[in-house]
Amino acid sequence: MHRRSSLMESSFFSLAVLQETTYSIWRERNARKHGDTKTPSEVLFRNIDRLVKNRTMSLTSPHAQRFATAYQAWIGAVP
Repeated sequence: MHRRSSLMESSFFSLAVLQETTYSIWRERNARKHGDTKTPSEVLFRNIDRLVKNRTMSLTSPHAQRFATAYQAWIGAVP
């Protein structure tokens, strides 16, 4: 059971990172297309990190509690 839960958490974070990265790249592309300045990669990384954290913290289903441990692991893994 623990392995399945861990796999679900990993899958959730993989999907969340993929979606937030895609969204951030899309926003950066649109910003450049409309004349804004280039955003440094460090800022993009921080924005993606913040978006993933916000999404994790916004989970409200009864199953969201199991992501609390995964959230702590995410915080520990990101510098």
